[in-house]
Amino acid sequence: MQSHLADLDRQRRRLENALDALARITGDDPALDAWRTHYFGPSGQAAGLRRALRHHTDRWQDLMGACGLMPGGPQSDTKNRPDTY
Repeated sequence: MQSHLADLDRQRRRLENALDALARITGDDPALDAWRTHYFGPSGQAAGLRRALRHHTDRWQDLMGACGLMPGGPQSDTKNRPDTY
């Protein structure tokens, strides 16, 4: 899941960069500006994706921390874990 979300974010950045370049070439285009605002504005689709990625990361870190599995955490070194079987 993490890699899929990261791929989506990379694709979003590439598209946003390409549209920025197009806007510089075409100049003032109200239709393109409206479309870019809809997808890349503060409440647009891309902002929703960023919020979802942050939420996913926060919840995942909460879960890993609660289980003592965060990298660099107190129990992340398997050599120091007591046997549970």
